[in-house]
Amino acid sequence: MTSNTLSPATATPAPAPSRRVVDATTRMLHWLMAFTFTTAYLTADGERWRLVHVTLGYTLAALVVARLLWGLVGPRPVRLSVVMALGVCDEICLPATLELTSDLASPGAPDASIKAALQARAETAGEAGVTGVTCQVDPITDGLRVTARVRLPDPGHPEVVAFETANREVWVSEAVTERRGGELISMTELVPPNGAPFALDRSGITMTILAANGAVEVKGCPAP
Repeated sequence: MTSNTLSPATATPAPAPSRRVVDATTRMLHWLMAFTFTTAYLTADGERWRLVHVTLGYTLAALVVARLLWGLVGPRPVRLSVVMALGVCDEICLPATLELTSDLASPGAPDASIKAALQARAETAGEAGVTGVTCQVDPITDGLRVTARVRLPDPGHPEVVAFETANREVWVSEAVTERRGGELISMTELVPPNGAPFALDRSGITMTILAANGAVEVKGCPAP
């Protein structure tokens, strides 16, 4: 069998927006307050403009109250928060946590990078033409050995298989994978915290098959 190793992925941060977008009502209130204050200042001297000056003063006070109320009941930016638990692997694997937070101010607009990411998702087993999946599970000293056989078309590129289990505390080894015609065979070892064989939930197994032309996600792995 041949062993394949995943290289760590790199991410390019998106450029920051050039300005903060606010809703139309807030912009209108700000411009009206600026206009009212400036005009009231210009009409402060002289009895001729006294009525206009007083009227503008009351108007400015009303605008300030309206702005405060709009700040309480008006629309708020949508905050997206994501916490990702991942492993960074080379000779050994180290756990890492990535926290991402961003405010999406209104009005919203389509984002080309998000659209492209959604289109680049992994194919399901049905979409990829998977016709059969089985997993042989054998006990080992400190856990289980899982040998998966997946029948799917050969993509013509080297393939890497990443295993996941429903129990995130189970350590999963790097899979050893080989292609035999229309069948992909991949073997991994699962080691729980107590270092002993355990009852495996086959429905909680997820295999992600990675190749240069895309990825396939296979959920569940029944017995042969």
